Amino acid sequence: MKIGTGLTRASVRAVGAATWLIAACAQAGSPWDGLWYLDAAASRTAAHSFSLARLDNGKWQYGDGASATVFAIDGVPYPEPNAPDFTMSARMDGDVLELLEAAYGRDTERDRWKLAADGRTLVVSATRIYPDGVEATSTTTAVRVAGDTGFAGTWKEKPDDAAASSATPAPPSAAPAGSAPSRPYWVISTSSDGVMSWFIPKTGELIRGRPDGRSRPITGPQQPAHRTFVWKQVSAERIDFFASDNGHLVATAIETLSPDGRTFTDTLWSPGHQDEKDVRVFVKH
Repeated sequence: MKIGTGLTRASVRAVGAATWLIAACAQAGSPWDGLWYLDAAASRTAAHSFSLARLDNGKWQYGDGASATVFAIDGVPYPEPNAPDFTMSARMDGDVLELLEAAYGRDTERDRWKLAADGRTLVVSATRIYPDGVEATSTTTAVRVAGDTGFAGTWKEKPDDAAASSATPAPPSAAPAGSAPSRPYWVISTSSDGVMSWFIPKTGELIRGRPDGRSRPITGPQQPAHRTFVWKQVSAERIDFFASDNGHLVATAIETLSPDGRTFTDTLWSPGHQDEKDVRVFVKH
């Protein structure tokens, strides 16, 4: 699953209150406010790792730090343990494994895993299905780092493929080089009482609250019902973000605003994957 700050099983995905800062924002407007567009050229995606394990009961468990889904390869939807309104179903045909994630009666992601004849590499084609029906497909090659045969084991994306996956096709909110910006990735605003709203037009995801360390819901048509976040204001230019499903941490992000207030950097990673940080740069227009 994706959260906007960077999390699909796969966005999602800006997340000590500073009372003086909130008061200043109320009077003068927050430097975070504005329309923010992804700078794909300045951003980079890590080579992520994931695992698939065969359990004693014949089922399988997928894990990537954000999700830990258990399912059988029988085409039947199985709820994700920490986000039961999302399901995973799977089918296998020889050296091809197909995974389907769905939520609220609609498909959200289709994955196709193609195992190489020597069992050492895996080609993953992932199609994200957005709330408006638009689909975006990326393809990466993963290399086995643990396990002996078949799909079971731990896999890590090739670095070059991970970078290409994040840029081809371009993210829906990114603008091609030399062109006028398309719709913004983020729309950020701050009310007079210090409540911040971070909205993603493409996904309908809304993150709203104060950077005071309190837990609040993340809403949107493709967000789990019990997904929450915490914002912590570290300084005027930094906000730390923590997202959880049913109390289980699924993503951490650090949002850093440039001194001139024209760009901010989103650095995001999943639990247990601190060495696999995605870094996205956004520009204000």
